[in-house]
Amino acid sequence: MDTKVSNKPKIAIAAMSLLAMASLGITPALSSIAGAYPDISQNTMALLLTLPTITVMIASLFVSKLNQYLSKKKLALLGILIVIISGLIPYFITDFTVVLITRAILGIGVGIVNPVAASLPMDHYSEGKDRDQALGIQSAFSGGSAILFTMIGGYLAVSDWKMCYLVYLAPIVLFVIVAMALPDLGPIKQENTGKFIIEKAGLIYTLFIFVYMAMFNTLSLNVSYLVTDAGGSSLESGYVTSAFSLLAFLGGLVFAYVARLFQRFTLAFGLALSGLGLIIMGTAASIPVMIIGAAVCGIGMCTVMPSCIGKVGAKSSPGAVTFAIALFMAGSSIGQSATPYVVSAMVKISGGNISSYYVVPGIGIIVIAVINAVCNLKKEDK
Repeated sequence: MDTKVSNKPKIAIAAMSLLAMASLGITPALSSIAGAYPDISQNTMALLLTLPTITVMIASLFVSKLNQYLSKKKLALLGILIVIISGLIPYFITDFTVVLITRAILGIGVGIVNPVAASLPMDHYSEGKDRDQALGIQSAFSGGSAILFTMIGGYLAVSDWKMCYLVYLAPIVLFVIVAMALPDLGPIKQENTGKFIIEKAGLIYTLFIFVYMAMFNTLSLNVSYLVTDAGGSSLESGYVTSAFSLLAFLGGLVFAYVARLFQRFTLAFGLALSGLGLIIMGTAASIPVMIIGAAVCGIGMCTVMPSCIGKVGAKSSPGAVTFAIALFMAGSSIGQSATPYVVSAMVKISGGNISSYYVVPGIGIIVIAVINAVCNLKKEDK
């Protein structure tokens, strides 16, 4: 069957994208894990979550080079296998040094799979509805990954903290799906990637997503403070976060229709919703209104991410797509890490209360949306 019209790659993309947040599988049991290692400091214990994010970024940048020797299907299967093995080892070997090393290796596995999954829509579908659907699926299931792994991990850890590591049995199903559904297109030929060139489109969108995520990630970073300030509890914080995650997932599934409706203004639309959602949350007088704002943010983010990845893929040469997308995703991760510093600097111009940590970056993102829309208008005029 012609892979350009086949739905099999979309199934594989969904399965691979579910690994995007695999490192969060132990999050619900982190306090219990810390209790099992009383001599380990809190900062060192935090490495169980932060170390994989570092190795994800590092590994993703080498995927395009590996693709010269291994097909993306083989890379995907290798990455999933690494996640399974490294994720399960701490269940059997509880020495903290071993656990820490396996967490770093798990990040390598995720770092291999993520850019491969994000680049597959460009490999298997030409520009249009099918590619937009595949990009939306990738965005939706990447967001759903956090829900999947934290829910299963939390459920397993109820009886014993070590049980949370059994969440990494789930990727076995994903391995089988990818093995059956993803066509093997072979490695990228050496002549297409012989020159390690970072193309202009990749750099521009990497910088853009860094700025966007540095402001937008204030949502998850400060949500507990915002809810507490409004008289809520951790339960209400969970409701707000769940609303964001659910709408991000659903929004990704309908991205193709949104892209068809707004066309060249799709990115500007997503940015506007992202900024508006943050402002709604920051000015909300009640928890239900915050939930509405978080839902708007979810739709906005799941519109921005596939829009950008699609543009990076469309404007990069075939041999440079995987590296450009890996660079883009690294920019996103670094932007999230920079949020505390960027947002803190922004709110100095306001009163500095918790509300301003949402309103000020929200306004900043809307300004970027207006600039993007104007630039697209000028391109059309030409």
